[in-house]
Amino acid sequence: MVARERRWLLALAVAAYLAAICCVRPQATAGAPSRDFEAYYAAGATWARGGDPYSRDIWPIERTLPGVDARRAEVLPFVNPPPLLPALALYARLPFAAATIAWDATLAIALLLLIGALLVVARRARDAWAWASALLLALSFGPISSDLALGQFALIAVAAIAVASAASFRGRLTSAAVATTIAALQPTLAPVLLAWSRTRRAVFAQILAAIALLAAWAFVARAGNVPSPLGYARLLRAHGAAEGLSLVQFAPAAVAHGLGASVVPAAVIGWIVMLLALAAACAIAWIRRDDPIAVLCGWCALAPLALPFFHEHDFALLLVPGLLLLARRPAGPIAMWTLGAVLLVGVDWLGIAMRLDGIEQSLLLLVALAAAIVAFAELAPTRVLLALLPIAACVIILANLPPLPVWPDDAGAFSIPPDAAIAAVWHAEQLASGMFATQPAASLFRLLPLAGAGILAWLSARRPPVGWDSKRSWSARAAIR
Repeated sequence: MVARERRWLLALAVAAYLAAICCVRPQATAGAPSRDFEAYYAAGATWARGGDPYSRDIWPIERTLPGVDARRAEVLPFVNPPPLLPALALYARLPFAAATIAWDATLAIALLLLIGALLVVARRARDAWAWASALLLALSFGPISSDLALGQFALIAVAAIAVASAASFRGRLTSAAVATTIAALQPTLAPVLLAWSRTRRAVFAQILAAIALLAAWAFVARAGNVPSPLGYARLLRAHGAAEGLSLVQFAPAAVAHGLGASVVPAAVIGWIVMLLALAAACAIAWIRRDDPIAVLCGWCALAPLALPFFHEHDFALLLVPGLLLLARRPAGPIAMWTLGAVLLVGVDWLGIAMRLDGIEQSLLLLVALAAAIVAFAELAPTRVLLALLPIAACVIILANLPPLPVWPDDAGAFSIPPDAAIAAVWHAEQLASGMFATQPAASLFRLLPLAGAGILAWLSARRPPVGWDSKRSWSARAAIR
């Protein structure tokens, strides 16, 4: 692709992205800005004051934040591991407005680290065009847009996974250990790093990370009121049960429930898909046993199918296989499969289903994403329409369906026992908001990113993501042993 074509594509991506975020923004939802940061901020403040951040102790802090309706129970739980609390307590020392700015700056740094690490693995870190197109691709990628809008820690965890992978790829033990420790603070995503466990250096880095995490856990436990690792596992199980079948979940069991399956059949479907995904992960690990990058890509792609708890913003993890597969500059049918898969995963389907006034922004972000993909992977621009038009049609159809309920806007009156655990309160809030209703039409669209994930997994198993040829593979693998 000539430089002139790239310039036009990048200009189109920039124009579409700026129009999406500046000109056609949907009406803001109720609640504090960076809504998920609300829980992080309140948890840090609660822990610093000696309270239990995993209980309803965080509500007295949350109810004072701007945009929160203190007249009703809309507590947002904190579920990350205790070692994250000291860092959150530092943010909580600031007024909420200033803390939000500082947190947004942290997410911006994480996004740059994510892109840089993936370009290192793709061997394109010195390509200015790759940096520009990858940055635009990431900004228009729906899950990452959600992470930035919500203030989600998932973006930091995905960046840590990418940095740990790049460090393992280059044999940097200390960097890999530090990044793995940070990634473990989002325990639903960190297991994909086991793809690197075939090398001695990577295993040693993971052991160091586990030791650091347990040491930090012990320190936090002595300084404040937090659960033990076993108690934390029980807490995660309780929250999984409270939210597992909600409309905001993309796990197969939740999608099956949204399509009309009752609780037991939905759980059975979820287990079947999970076992099949785990079997596929084992197959990829065997087929690509000499290529940890391909295994990492396959495992990241299979995560939404293999995990019982997966939000829309967690799909940021799939930027890892998406970007690395596109870095091959695929051609022919493989190019179309790769482009289509990244577009399917990169659309914020849940946001469209919940906000009727967000269709213009979603279509503009889709155009920006497609243009950035073509510029990054140097695809033939004329072929993009074959993948872009059907997905744009799906966006328009979804935007014209009855909207999904929104928490806490649609929450009606409900009562909870005063001594109820926070997981029970969270379940009652969602139940009152209609988040467990069956919505077959909208739930069909929750299958689209899962289909994209499956395609990315198949592509990772089929061919090495970044051209890992036989002449270079031994020296590269030896460097990380």
